[in-house]
Amino acid sequence: MMKASVAAVMMTALVTTGAAANNWSSNPDDHPNGASTFYVELNGSVPQRCQMFSKQEKSIELDLANGGAEQFRFKAWCNNDNAKGMLVVGAAALTNTSNNTDVIPLIVSINNVEGKINEQQNAGTPENYHAIETGIDVSSSTDSGKAGQYNVLKIKPELNGWEKAGEYKTNMYVSLYPM
Repeated sequence: MMKASVAAVMMTALVTTGAAANNWSSNPDDHPNGASTFYVELNGSVPQRCQMFSKQEKSIELDLANGGAEQFRFKAWCNNDNAKGMLVVGAAALTNTSNNTDVIPLIVSINNVEGKINEQQNAGTPENYHAIETGIDVSSSTDSGKAGQYNVLKIKPELNGWEKAGEYKTNMYVSLYPM
């Protein structure tokens, strides 16, 4: 019983001494030249620069029989002071999956800025063509991504009446950058 008490007192003394010694640099005995050293850990984090938020499904069924427009609605937030962000929109061409040749052009627009995605102007071209590249208003509220008004991106197929039958597919990107 006595040995256990002595061991507990010695452990407490070691822990207490160690805690108090944390404010002091390492022992000069550790270095032959008498130097003394602090070892300091450094860390940090960069906050999320921009975010977008949508309750909408990310898969949109286009009305290719009638050419009706569809919408993609999202809110935007950026960690900056000027309440502006750069929105970039593009896609590969909307291509017939049966022959991988026929393309139906898409007209995309937001805030009176319009762009076309077709065989020449699409994300698959060597220039990585963006159909839209424009500044938009964004929120800088601390409730990131969910504050502010919804932005509405309109997507409309451009039909001429001679499209080949079949299923047409593509993928679109909607990217937001801080300004």
